[in-house]
Amino acid sequence: MSIDGTFLLLIWTNSFIGFSNAAVPVFSNLDNTHTIADTFSVTTSIYALTATDADGDALTYSMTVSSAYFDLSGHVRATGAVPADAYALTFRVIDTSGGIATGTLTVTVTNSAPTLTNTVWTASAAESETDETQLFLIEYTDASAADYVDCVVQSSTPISSDFFVRYDSVNSKYAVYAQQNPTLTAASYSLVIVCTDLSSASDTGTLIVTVVQNAAPVFQNPGGTVTIASSSTSIGTTVHTVTATDTDSQQLFYNMTTNPGGAPFQIQHSGDILLTQSILGLTIATYTLHVFVYDGYNLVGPDTVTISVSGINNAPTIDNLPGTASVAENTAAATSIFQVSTTEPDAGQTLTYTAFSTPGSVMSYLSLNSATGLLSTSSTNINFETVGVTTVTVSVIVSDGTATVTSDLALTITDVNEAPSFQKSQYTSSGSEGLAGSSFSNPNFVINDEDTSDSLTTSIDCASTFTMNPTSGALTLTAPYDVDTGSGTTVTCTVTVTDSLLTDTSTLTVTINNINDNTPTFNPSVYTWYTDSTSTIGTSVGTVTATDGDIGDFGTISYSLDNSADAAYLGVTNQGVVYVKSSIESLGTGGSTLAFIVTATDTGSLAGNAAVQIIIPATTTTSTTTTTDRHMSFDESASNVAWLTTFCGVGLLLAGLLVFMAYKNGFFTWIVDALDRMCELCRRKKSWDLPEEEEYEEESEEEEEEYAYTPPPRQQQVATIGEYGWNPWKQDNAY
Repeated sequence: MSIDGTFLLLIWTNSFIGFSNAAVPVFSNLDNTHTIADTFSVTTSIYALTATDADGDALTYSMTVSSAYFDLSGHVRATGAVPADAYALTFRVIDTSGGIATGTLTVTVTNSAPTLTNTVWTASAAESETDETQLFLIEYTDASAADYVDCVVQSSTPISSDFFVRYDSVNSKYAVYAQQNPTLTAASYSLVIVCTDLSSASDTGTLIVTVVQNAAPVFQNPGGTVTIASSSTSIGTTVHTVTATDTDSQQLFYNMTTNPGGAPFQIQHSGDILLTQSILGLTIATYTLHVFVYDGYNLVGPDTVTISVSGINNAPTIDNLPGTASVAENTAAATSIFQVSTTEPDAGQTLTYTAFSTPGSVMSYLSLNSATGLLSTSSTNINFETVGVTTVTVSVIVSDGTATVTSDLALTITDVNEAPSFQKSQYTSSGSEGLAGSSFSNPNFVINDEDTSDSLTTSIDCASTFTMNPTSGALTLTAPYDVDTGSGTTVTCTVTVTDSLLTDTSTLTVTINNINDNTPTFNPSVYTWYTDSTSTIGTSVGTVTATDGDIGDFGTISYSLDNSADAAYLGVTNQGVVYVKSSIESLGTGGSTLAFIVTATDTGSLAGNAAVQIIIPATTTTSTTTTTDRHMSFDESASNVAWLTTFCGVGLLLAGLLVFMAYKNGFFTWIVDALDRMCELCRRKKSWDLPEEEEYEEESEEEEEEYAYTPPPRQQQVATIGEYGWNPWKQDNAY
């Protein structure tokens, strides 16, 4: 049974037998902290736990959480090397009565820094060493059992990357090394060595590395004078051998300079001095050779060797070089540039002339007569812009067959203005008719001009039509251009390019596109027509006319009506004739008006509109053949006739009733008398004024004729909108 189980059993037993023990154990030294160094040995007791119990019960201790570094075996102890850190350990104590107490012990493990056995060391390195070399073993101690120590070269004075630290597994120590082929240029180096453990504790020491210098080589046969014959000494002959020794270097290197420079001699690594070219014909009788020997660290010299050449030939001389001359680009072939003048001191010698140029490419434009020394132009034309230089060095070499002499001519190549030229004889551009300033496509003139520094401008001879940017060649219209008014769709111009002195021309063909830039227009823009409600399908009502300023396809017009209910009765032809498409009888005879819009559309989808009104007058019961428009008379209106007839009938009835009442009451007697008196007066008057009556009748006829009304002729008028709406009946004659 476990301790916890025993404790529970004891509690249960005590409760059962009727007694109680309330005392629990108490830690005497927990919670607490304890600090130790990491130098302790394994299994060493670190801390002894103590606890008390008022009942005197036996106590049992345990560690509640296991640890990788500590355990509880009577005392708290380490199970092995413990890294420096802080560790929180939890413990529990239980008495026999089941009482429990817990506590924490915080163990802080401190680090022990590594310690170098010395702080200043010395070592040496050979200047000539080529292999990786161990210079020094680092001695240090570290009491920390769990630490790992690393050592490095922290710095070098003077600065050098030739030294490093590496662990020597044979000696189980760190060692300082010099790398392969070190560059040890200082007499000594001070190296700062730092050894650091895992807790970043460190110790520092200094290693002084002394560089052992290499021994210098020594010449064994100091130079003297050597004589060679110009006629018998061949190329590759060893004229002298230099010997040197070195106590600590197996390989020596020789070098040599000559006076005058460019002497025909060369020294080998073996010390042999060889003749590198024939000296037959050379003019220099004595050469001084300065020899040096090098062992990789020390350069020794010079050792002087004098070479004396016998049988020297007298070289020719060039009398007028160094000198200057000039030639212009595009100079004709075989044109003389410069005549070389020479003197040959040895009689019977034939001189040969050769030359080379710097840069060498220029020589292809020149020709030197090998017999006379005349420099002239070759068949290849000189182009200033492609030569790339303005002054060329022409080195002239004169040889008598044995000796040669060289001198230089400074040749200046001058620039000549060359005409620009169009790459093509024909260019094109295109655009659309429009206002002044409208852009056309750039002809993209390609102009060649050898003179890259020239400023080129272009112009055209059709400036009244087009304006051209003199630099870019971009085209714009000078003035408004309208193909529809008869202007052509193609304009041909002559283009001129100039560098201000020379010119070239090309042809520019400009295509001007006709665009749809006019909208169909009606004249008039409002139409008023008349037709009867009995007009049959297909009857022409009127004609609209629209015009379009565009020529060609864009000037073709088609007509259409709007989608209004009034327009549904009518149709329109492509000639603008508006006709009855559906029966209009349903509109009645009482008079009505159809109003709609006619649209004229060109092939470019531009459209114009006109307003149309068709008046269908009210019809009378009697037919009329008059062709004049007038106001209807009172009796032509059916409604007027109807109400007048009714009124007259009622009047007749009233009149009859009055007559009956008058007769019944005797009123007719005085009426008859009155009528008789009136008749008598009339008879008398006629007899009195008969002549005047004839004159009156004549005047009445004239007056009637003067005021007789003649309706104006019927004319088609444009309907207008007045104060009270449409005025389709407005006439020019007021009446």
